[in-house]
Order: sequence, then structure tokens, then C-alpha cells
Amino acid sequence: MKRAWFAGVFLIIAGLLCSFEIISVKKYCGQYSRSLDEAKLAVSSGDYEKADLLSKKLKDDWINTEVKLNYFLEHSDLDDLSVEITSLSDYTDDFSRNEYLSTADKIKRKLSSLYRSELPYGENIF
Repeated sequence: MKRAWFAGVFLIIAGLLCSFEIISVKKYCGQYSRSLDEAKLAVSSGDYEKADLLSKKLKDDWINTEVKLNYFLEHSDLDDLSVEITSLSDYTDDFSRNEYLSTADKIKRKLSSLYRSELPYGENIF
């Protein structure tokens, strides 16, 4: 009977940890997607100073978030995102507008893919 209790408690703890991971990833992905939308809007309207500030803030926030996400996500995926996010502020001028928008879209797709890869679907488990 003691083994059954231990197994039950262990399953509950594992379920809670998995739920925490999914909720955390969803929160961060949503936060960065909204920030990217705001920065894309600034670039589209020609406000490159605001886009540059938002991109630098996004980069600084990402550095702090990446440390937390490294605990439970694939490091190579996070490294790819880091490269894209840190290069975003290089494209905040009139000549690189299309590169900025395309890089921001690529980051959003990677964030979405990262979140979907953490959901408990059969294809993600097996």
C-alpha cells in the first residue's frame, strides 16, 4: 500500500510540474508575440526609434527569460531564437524594413512551434 501512495504522489507531482512548464511557456510565448507585434507596427508606420527601443527591450527581456526556459526546453531551439532576437535591432532602419518584418515573423513562428512542441499530444510524447 505504501508503494501505491508513493506512486500516486509521484504522479501528482509530475503532473503539476508538467502543467507549470506548459503554462510558463505559453505565458512567455504570448508575451514575446505581443511585443513583436508592437515592434512590427512601429516599423510598418516608420517609427524606427520606437522599434529600436522595443527590439532592445525584447532582447534584454529574452536574455533573462532564456535562463528560465533553459531548465525545461530544448537548448538548440532557444539558441536559434536567441540569434534571431538579438539580430532584430540591427534591422531598425528604413533600408532594412523588410528584413525586420521577415525576422519578426520568423521569431513568431518559432515561438509558436516551441509552444506547440510542449503540449501533451501523442506526437510530442512518443
